[in-house]
Amino acid sequence: MTIPTYVKGYPQDGSSLGSTKAQIRKNLDGTFLTLGVDHINNNGQPGNGTPGYHNVIHFQDQGPLPTNPSTVANVTQMYTNTDTHSIQQIILKDTGGKKYQLTTMIDAFSSRFGDDLSSHVAGWTFLPGGLIMNYGFTPVSVAASITVDFPSLSLPNFSNVNYIINVTPFSFASRFSITAGATFVSGFTITNSTNAPGTGYYWTATGAPS
Repeated sequence: MTIPTYVKGYPQDGSSLGSTKAQIRKNLDGTFLTLGVDHINNNGQPGNGTPGYHNVIHFQDQGPLPTNPSTVANVTQMYTNTDTHSIQQIILKDTGGKKYQLTTMIDAFSSRFGDDLSSHVAGWTFLPGGLIMNYGFTPVSVAASITVDFPSLSLPNFSNVNYIINVTPFSFASRFSITAGATFVSGFTITNSTNAPGTGYYWTATGAPS
């Protein structure tokens, strides 16, 4: 859709309607088309909606994080930035200039979680505030310490080893624990405290991205 360029100053002083009609029409048509980009237009389209209501919101990306528009008194702003992994993030900036990352992923990468107990199932997603969460199911058929590798699609990864791990056994005859200090950027270690056999672990790891 091409929107006509708006030309100021029409109708011109001393001009007849006939001599300025074409430009006035372009200005009015352009205004109508511009309104319809993100809104229900004057004619209730699309979808027989309420004129003036938002239909969808498009953002012109502000650029790499943390590029942002100037703070405006008494105005809250929402916009997008592109992070170092070329992923667009939704940002909310309050009237005092504080910024909050709102992004979550509806389709988490490799999103099967716990529906396949025969293989390593894992994925990741963004959390509001800029954190990321790795998650998955890791099968284990013998009593032993095992190493969990985060999914290869986990980009961005954790910035360091200071992330939070939660582990739940699928079916265990005894207790389990996570080996103290056995965390690293690409994964972590789980140790079965009494070496009793089990069938697998559900796990999540949450922390700051790189």
